[in-house]
Amino acid sequence: VLAKKFGAAVVSLEHRYYGKSSPFKSLKTENLRYLSSKQALFDLAVFRQNYQASYFPDSLNAKLNRTKTDNPWFVFGVSYPGALSAWFRLKFPHLTCGSLASSAVVLAVYNFTEFDQQIGESAGPECKAALQETTKLIDQKLATDRKALKASFNAAD
Repeated sequence: VLAKKFGAAVVSLEHRYYGKSSPFKSLKTENLRYLSSKQALFDLAVFRQNYQASYFPDSLNAKLNRTKTDNPWFVFGVSYPGALSAWFRLKFPHLTCGSLASSAVVLAVYNFTEFDQQIGESAGPECKAALQETTKLIDQKLATDRKALKASFNAAD
């Protein structure tokens, strides 16, 4: 809707390690060292700086002899991509004219019980009880036999 209203193109990047954008064949823990929001921000910055020149060399910017960052880019996202959008605007203000961050968790809060309470109220009593019981069982298994729990989810050790 916004792109249509402003006559904008829409470009969507695949986050590293998701889909076909994984630098490693295996997702073992040691291979995840480059999976971070910071890395994702720099991926977007590099993409942003090179996209126009690489894919549209005969664009209006090229014809007017503008640099590849002269055209306005607006970043947006919802939830985690929303947080990336907000952080991108803060980290690279010269690469974007604005950001829309909807439902973006930009500040993690440890032991945020209000979130759990809201989920419980929204889900209803039966679902809340099932979630609580499942969490309790997983916590117990983590404390007593972490390896077996990982195996039940086919997770790497």
